[in-house]
Amino acid sequence: MNESFYLSGKEWLLPVALALVVAVGFVLWAYHKAPTDRKTRRICIGLKVLGIVLLLLCLVDPMVTEERAKPGGNLLALVADTSEGLNLTDAGVSQSRGAILQAALEARSENWQAKLANDFQLKRYRFDTRLANLSHFEDLKFSGSASRLGESLRTLDRRFRGQ
Repeated sequence: MNESFYLSGKEWLLPVALALVVAVGFVLWAYHKAPTDRKTRRICIGLKVLGIVLLLLCLVDPMVTEERAKPGGNLLALVADTSEGLNLTDAGVSQSRGAILQAALEARSENWQAKLANDFQLKRYRFDTRLANLSHFEDLKFSGSASRLGESLRTLDRRFRGQ
């Protein structure tokens, strides 16, 4: 996401700058001979100047804009490897790689896939020796004889180029 800051009341910049200079001058003049110690005087001056700055800032109307993609305007492909290599279990881990992947891809109403589906056109694929389209990731079979990730990504690139 791209954020940008701008002032919608740019025509007020010069009057605000002049008002700030005059107001700060008045505050300094008013507290110049105030019958308090220096620390209290400085705190009071600082707070008044802060209040003046905040009030004058309202005139220039600062805004932050955030650029977001139109919901459903972009494609996002989720690609899962279904080769036999995911049947392996790593040392110190009780589940196979495939079981861990299956748990991560499990569809729930409020998981990360549902949140992505709100903002993107979500496409699901599995690959081993070739790429295949899926409607969901439930019951993945990790039985493919090879894992051709590069070829699968090139196929997706050709399929969605220009969209």
